[in-house]
Amino acid sequence: TDVNGNTATCTQTVTVTDDEDPIITCSSQTLSVDAGLCGAANTSLTAPTTSDNCGVATVTNDAPSTLPVGTTTVNWTVTDVNGNTATCAQTVTVTDDEDPTITCPSSVSVNADAGSCDATNISLGTPTTADNCGVATTTNDAPSSFPTGNTTVTWTVTDVNGNTATCTQVVTVVDNIIPTITCPATVSVNADAGSCTASNVGLGTPTTSDNCSVASVTNDAPSTFPLGSTTVTWTVTDSSGNTSSCGQTVTVLDAELPTITCPADVTTTGCGATSVTLGTPTTADNCSVATVTNDAPALFPLGTTSVVWTVTDGSGNTATCTQTVMVTGGVDTSIAVSGNTYTANAAGSTYQWYDCGNNTNVSGATGQSFTPTTSGSYALIVTSGGCTDTSACFPVIVIGINNVIVNATLKVFPNPATETVNVQVTGTINGTAKVQLFDVEGRLVRDFVYENMNGTYPISLINLAADVYELRITTAQGIWNSKVMKVN
Repeated sequence: TDVNGNTATCTQTVTVTDDEDPIITCSSQTLSVDAGLCGAANTSLTAPTTSDNCGVATVTNDAPSTLPVGTTTVNWTVTDVNGNTATCAQTVTVTDDEDPTITCPSSVSVNADAGSCDATNISLGTPTTADNCGVATTTNDAPSSFPTGNTTVTWTVTDVNGNTATCTQVVTVVDNIIPTITCPATVSVNADAGSCTASNVGLGTPTTSDNCSVASVTNDAPSTFPLGSTTVTWTVTDSSGNTSSCGQTVTVLDAELPTITCPADVTTTGCGATSVTLGTPTTADNCSVATVTNDAPALFPLGTTSVVWTVTDGSGNTATCTQTVMVTGGVDTSIAVSGNTYTANAAGSTYQWYDCGNNTNVSGATGQSFTPTTSGSYALIVTSGGCTDTSACFPVIVIGINNVIVNATLKVFPNPATETVNVQVTGTINGTAKVQLFDVEGRLVRDFVYENMNGTYPISLINLAADVYELRITTAQGIWNSKVMKVN
């Protein structure tokens, strides 16, 4: 504009440029992996702080869509409205805090190894494992040898980032091996005195063993054992409840004799006695009386008869007593012997001598005295007062009596004899004399040699049977014979 107010115009272009960069500030960030993934989506990133004098147009970064586990540097770029840019680096750490998963194998049940209380080489199976990133190792704490009972095995899975998870598996070892037992030896004992049972019997101890351990050893023995055989069952139980048994035999014997007291002696009269009332003996036994018997004859002869009573208990033990039955009166069948002559002691009776060897009466031998002419066995039948009785048969040796020994007289006494018969020499038998005794069979039973016999010489009849014997004395002067009767 001039002084006069005239004006003129022109146009000037003034350009203002924005050369001021925007401002951007990044901050580090830690993220956890997304569930089931081995990384974190970038949508989880925290945006940086930005500003600009004119205005921020865009904010971008180079983060992958999924950030891996570990540390990733994310570069952020801010651009203002005038195209100016600025950048910053953001450290993003992705951590894997997701545990792996594990499912144990099923429980295992096995028997203990033979002869052992443990089990080895057990197949446990394989657990099922998984992880969002990856399984590194799977381990367990199983022992090399499993004891009897339940053992808990802990399985541990570890992922590639060190996270772990565990599960447990039960391993059961069953002791199915029965223990062994050997019973003590058979026991045999006598019943207690006065009793039919035995108490306090020492059974002994069985031999036992087990692959693990013996818990108890028992038996079913009664406190008292009855007569006879009892089987005692021994039972061994091991620590797992397995059992085994054996049987031991205990035999109780009744060695105690029964007791018996005979009835009183009986005296009766007659030629012979039948239906004699003997009475009843008193018996007892620690167990039981089985039988009571006697040997009484149907007919008791004249004189004394011993009746033997026998009691037998249930175990076969016996005891006896003797009762005397005396029959008086009747017929006397006793005989006196003198040399070869036999004389009935009963006078005024009827007599018949009897040949026992031929079972016949001796013809014509009806006198009180009888001299046999042949050796044999004879008896005497006597009838007196309406009663007839027969003596026992007696042996007879018929021998000649040679009284040819000079300067001496010989006598034999007592005859009959029980233990000793004496040879009495009156005078002297000069020289050597052989004194011999023979039985009815002709066997030599006594033999003596004497010099110049004079006096009395005993001959023992001990241990000889009751019978008739021949006494023979042989000298240089001749032979002298005599009968000798041995009686009990």
